Amino acid sequence: MAVCDGSLAIGAELHFVGSVPLPHRFASSANDEADTRVAHIIRERCCGFAELTFIFTIFTRTMFVQFAATIFLVPVAIHLVSAAPVVKTVQLHPFGQLGKCLDLQGNIRSGGQPVQVYDCNGSSAQNWEISDGPTVVKLAGTNYCLDSGDTVADGNRIEVKTCKAGKASQQWNYTDDKHIENQGESTHFITSNLTQFNKGQCVDSVKGNNQNGNRVQSWKCSRPSQHQVWSTARTST
Repeated sequence: MAVCDGSLAIGAELHFVGSVPLPHRFASSANDEADTRVAHIIRERCCGFAELTFIFTIFTRTMFVQFAATIFLVPVAIHLVSAAPVVKTVQLHPFGQLGKCLDLQGNIRSGGQPVQVYDCNGSSAQNWEISDGPTVVKLAGTNYCLDSGDTVADGNRIEVKTCKAGKASQQWNYTDDKHIENQGESTHFITSNLTQFNKGQCVDSVKGNNQNGNRVQSWKCSRPSQHQVWSTARTST
């Protein structure tokens, strides 16, 4: 960092922190008067810049000195803060049918309880917390998350289990084409299906059946399969 306090004086060497002293000495004779404005120039120009190079010419009555100085200042750190994902409480509708919802069977809040397709009825069993992109899908107001099972296989029953941070079977990606995709082995980011992150497995309504009680499973993501499309609608709570 350059000396920025204006303390440059006749007979003083000009120093920069972290470098050797400059090789020239200002005139020290009583008859010599260095241009004291140099100190002012350094003070005014060096403070507030990251790196500057000046060529200073100093005239005195008996001496002419010219030198270059590169001034380094400590950089100012800039911290960028990214916005956190927006978590929404929604109903999830299979095939875009607003009268049907992803539903916790019997509204029984217990690990291992399956989810199903059922008529939308305003029940808390049909309210889910989700965000766009990488997400967990949580039964609103609880600590139960959608879980695809400990192995990756077509036909695994989708259940709710106690939410565990970082658990692969609970990591999903809500895509732009409305799939809910599991996050965890091929790099498929296709867009709003619930897809399991990187595993290429999606939340799938068995055989596309929209009858009450139809089972919901994990199945290889297939586009444009309507069995795997889950649109959202905000809940009133």
